[in-house]
Amino acid sequence: MKILVSIFLILTMLSACGGGGGNGGAGVETDPPVTVDPDPPITFTTDQIVLDEKTFQVEINGEMRNLAAPTWVNNRTSGTDGFVEYVAARDQGYVVVSGFADGVPFAEVVGTLEFITGPNDITYAGKIDVVSGSATLSAHIDLTLSLGWSFPRLLGSLSAQQLDIYATMDDTGLLNGQVGYNGAYADLKGGVFSTSTDRDGELLGAAFAGTTFYGVLTGTRKY
Repeated sequence: MKILVSIFLILTMLSACGGGGGNGGAGVETDPPVTVDPDPPITFTTDQIVLDEKTFQVEINGEMRNLAAPTWVNNRTSGTDGFVEYVAARDQGYVVVSGFADGVPFAEVVGTLEFITGPNDITYAGKIDVVSGSATLSAHIDLTLSLGWSFPRLLGSLSAQQLDIYATMDDTGLLNGQVGYNGAYADLKGGVFSTSTDRDGELLGAAFAGTTFYGVLTGTRKY
């Protein structure tokens, strides 16, 4: 009986002190959950791309396909629904998207193109995203639009990643070329865009896709 009384007294004292080694659930501060605020909406409605707050559709092989619902962070997004996998980028003047649809590569670009002329080269602070199987590359890249040719040329490279960009610009501002990556190549389509009349060629956007990789390229002109 004395043993039982002693155990009862010990348990009573521990309970009054908060249960011994536990914290009793009181006075403990925890960090709030980390959340990522999505970017504000940018909308496009064309024959090739429909983009709004709830919809992202792209014409692929003559058919409008629904893409997995995007969550835009820093104007970039990616996703898959098991049939179409993609990566996309956007700004106020354009949207670019590329990926594989049922295993077939696709790339699409829409926006208000702008042709640039002048005696000097134009440089862009660029960013490129590449998806190759389960591997991804996201890197900053300097881009040069050389205007002193009959067809201006866009050039850029990341030697450490074995990545090269070459494209020509036609008289509408449309870019066509290739991206080389680890010995493979993808066709590139893109353009030069502007959101104001006093900043020529402010933005650059492109999408590219090949049999082994796909991705998007964006740039902001250095003034």
